[in-house]
Amino acid sequence: MLEDKIANVVMNGDLSKLNERQRYDYQMELCHSLKINPFTKPFEYIPLNGKLQLYATKGCTDQLRKLYGVSVQIVKTWDYKGVYFVQVKAFDKNGREDMATGFANVGNFGGEQLGNAMLKAETKAKRRVTLSICGLGAFMCEEEAEDVTSDKKQGPEKGDNKQIGVKTTRTSSDVEKHLEMSDKAKEEVSSENK
Repeated sequence: MLEDKIANVVMNGDLSKLNERQRYDYQMELCHSLKINPFTKPFEYIPLNGKLQLYATKGCTDQLRKLYGVSVQIVKTWDYKGVYFVQVKAFDKNGREDMATGFANVGNFGGEQLGNAMLKAETKAKRRVTLSICGLGAFMCEEEAEDVTSDKKQGPEKGDNKQIGVKTTRTSSDVEKHLEMSDKAKEEVSSENK
């Protein structure tokens, strides 16, 4: 019986058939196999498509970056129809490379709201590429899990698909100005620290 439950986890990623103790044991074994600290809550549970699945938290990806010597750099950013995209490239200590893209709805945001959405896209891309380069691309990262649960809470009337075809007043030049201001701020901080 237990073998069938474990097979269901391995083959389908569905932890719903396991009891609380078995889930705990599974998560501890997973952490042990990845050499990450389970006490930092590297994984959380999310019900998705009729299954109970694990997703990787910030605690997981931060540890993976350190363990595998992963560095990440932003390759490209762009804005399209109210969605801000960030493409990143990761390198591990063995010279392996990988790329990923993160995105966030920025709609007509401005100020702090725009900045937070842009940071979310960057964080999503960095965590996604970290999981991928470490061989855990099948796991969702924390931001993806949040997006899935917030989409369900919003329902179809308020979901992102309503954004399709909607003209926003923000333009790519607004994003470029924001990035230029960010670069100038980084330069000022750098020169102050010298």
